[in-house]
Amino acid sequence: MSVFSSSSGSGDSSSREDGEGEKKAEDIPPEDYAIVVELLDCETGDEIQEKADLMAKNGLITAGVVEAARVILDGNIQQGQDEDIILILRAIYDVLLKELQKIRAPYAKKVLEFAQEVMGMFTAEDLECNNEMALSKVRLVLQEEFDKDEEIGVTREALEKYLGDVLPVMDMQDDRLKEQLAACEDPKVQVKMVAQMMQRTKERMQIDHLREVARTFRSE
Repeated sequence: MSVFSSSSGSGDSSSREDGEGEKKAEDIPPEDYAIVVELLDCETGDEIQEKADLMAKNGLITAGVVEAARVILDGNIQQGQDEDIILILRAIYDVLLKELQKIRAPYAKKVLEFAQEVMGMFTAEDLECNNEMALSKVRLVLQEEFDKDEEIGVTREALEKYLGDVLPVMDMQDDRLKEQLAACEDPKVQVKMVAQMMQRTKERMQIDHLREVARTFRSE
């Protein structure tokens, strides 16, 4: 199968990291490009999926490979490649992206569970009274986790990103809760909603503190 490999890069960006610029074919490492080319030998969608599954099990599917598939797809679209080839390239990109998301899902869950575990080690009251014993334990636990290999532990970058992503979601939920409270006329329900808002304020204090502590490890 003959495909173009250059691109001016205007396609789907879901596999790119925030802050990265557009990539072109010449920016793609040969080993990433080779993975995509190998999938081009497949004759059916099932064969693409089977081979991608095997690649994933062998640790061959990375963000770089997915990016290579996107760049190749974009280049062929922009250079007027036949529609049947475009459909194959799109299928390859979609399969690779889904495989990468499956690979990342367990790690995302690990980050979530670790954050919840650490937040269970201290309270908002510990922050208010500066409970050095509890807060020192938090820092020690983070240090031990960040010192682990990435395959085993949670990285500082991953924890910071998770905590940063949580806050905007909490903002939206809090705004909705305030609207519901303003419209509520049942005093008993109002009391429960106020208590819920107070608890969320405490959780936000914990998240903010955890983020700040994690940031202190950037230069260490």
